[in-house]
Amino acid sequence: ITLIKAAKEGDFDKLLKCLRAGADANQRDAKGRTPLMFAADTGDVAITIQLMQLDADIDAADERGKTALHYATICEQIDVAEVLLEAGADPEARDANGKSASDLGVYELVKKKAKGESSPLGREAVNDVDDEEEEEEELEEDFDLEEIERQALERMAGRTP
Repeated sequence: ITLIKAAKEGDFDKLLKCLRAGADANQRDAKGRTPLMFAADTGDVAITIQLMQLDADIDAADERGKTALHYATICEQIDVAEVLLEAGADPEARDANGKSASDLGVYELVKKKAKGESSPLGREAVNDVDDEEEEEEELEEDFDLEEIERQALERMAGRTP
């Protein structure tokens, strides 16, 4: 198993085995994504912290310019977003579309959690998008973050304050 696969699957034990065997905490897949981005997407705080302790680049960007903080924000993984912010992740880093995690509402998510409120979309909405994508792309073990982001932004735009 690769480090990226272990992070993607949230398998902490396999992740540790890969790291002990000398795997690079900053390795990338074909789309430039790092294990930290997968941990942020899935909301795995333990893996996020372990990777950061091993010098994972918290501001590394994939081929679309998205960082782990973008992934955590879009997928509403508030605990991971908080950990990344506390570790110094740049909330103003811009992706290929010119959006930062700050633009995408990272601070609003953290504030809602502090107040005990639920997030505006909820992880279930993101899971629904993931399920649809899996049906469309049965052979590809991937997620389309741009599509998730587009749908999340559409849902937020459709809500009245």
